[in-house]
Amino acid sequence: MKRIALLCALVLGGICFAQDNSDYAIVQRFQATTKQISKAIEATSSVQECASISRRIEDLGKEFQQHQELLDKALYPDSYASIINDLRAKLALRQRDLTTIEHQGGQIQELEVRIKELSAQIDALTAQNEKLMSDVQRLSQNLKKLTGDLFSSATPLDSLQQLVVKLRNGLQERDALITSLLDSLFLQYDKNIEQMKESDKKELVSKVERYGALSNVKRSLQDNITFVEITNLKGADAQEIYKQYQRLQSVWNSVGPKLTALYSTGKQQKKMDLQSVDSLFAQWNLKINSAVWRSLNTLFREKDFSVIEFNNGNEFVSNLSAFLETQIKNKADESKETRYKNFTKFNEQIWIPELQLGWFPTLLKMGEITETQKADLEEKFEKWKSSVEPASSVLPVVLIIVVAILLIVLIAWYWRQRNTPEPEES
Repeated sequence: MKRIALLCALVLGGICFAQDNSDYAIVQRFQATTKQISKAIEATSSVQECASISRRIEDLGKEFQQHQELLDKALYPDSYASIINDLRAKLALRQRDLTTIEHQGGQIQELEVRIKELSAQIDALTAQNEKLMSDVQRLSQNLKKLTGDLFSSATPLDSLQQLVVKLRNGLQERDALITSLLDSLFLQYDKNIEQMKESDKKELVSKVERYGALSNVKRSLQDNITFVEITNLKGADAQEIYKQYQRLQSVWNSVGPKLTALYSTGKQQKKMDLQSVDSLFAQWNLKINSAVWRSLNTLFREKDFSVIEFNNGNEFVSNLSAFLETQIKNKADESKETRYKNFTKFNEQIWIPELQLGWFPTLLKMGEITETQKADLEEKFEKWKSSVEPASSVLPVVLIIVVAILLIVLIAWYWRQRNTPEPEES
């Protein structure tokens, strides 16, 4: 009996061990399979591979569904369902990332083509602008030497003005292309340069140098500086150039720090180039201001109005104000006719077309004068206008009187002719 009992115990123990071993094997196999699938998700490199892994997850769920209760107990606090759902979520996230990457890959290819096109267009415009700059400088020098024996006075000046307009448009167009080039170069990379991989940094540096991003910015600034040095500006021209300066400065404020971070451990020459760009921006701003006052002083001088020269906004307001006050007070020094002619000339050649429509808006935009200062000048101008109005009204009155007398004479002559009897024929 004891032997039989011992044998039964051994049999039951073997059955229990076999059962426990089978349950353990099931749990182990489930865990091993989930790990394999998880690694496959991490290693996948295409959306197509994600579809295959998705089928593996669904097959895993079907295969172990009958062991759900066992797995829930063995994997606590995880469970059969939570692990399957985690795999599905991880796959969905990876699939979304791969879709984004593939989409960005297409965008990057398009950007590469765009960058090459922009670079070629910038090179072509630079060559065109070089020729225009040379022509403007040559014609400006020749114009000073010309006499009436060679050209009419208008011909060379008109030619110069046309070249200046072409050159200004060419410089603005190239600046726009350079802005697009810089945007395109940095668009496909992280905004924070410091957190980029070294391989990405090297690739970006290679593109920046290959397409001459930094050298193009420097060349643009140098050409813009030369342009304002060799030309006299109109008010509208100065305003457009100042806007151009602000646009390019804004772009550089965004891109400059990225390039500085990019070359933080690079060549010393590149760091010096970056510093020179900041210096060129400051120089351009100074040259624009200098060109503004030079052009305004030239305007008054060429129109024969004695406004004392000025070099900044406050001096401009003060000296122009003094000129207007002089015109208001010189009633005893000039005849009414002379005062009227001077006012009309100033009004038609300077005040309306040059100051009101061009220079005042520009100087306000640049912060060189205030609205209050502009209003003070306008008030003085109106006083000058009022002081010459009586003289300016004499001519129309005289014309009206002359016309009235002529009408009376004509009417009298006509009436006399009508009432004079014709002589009888003999």
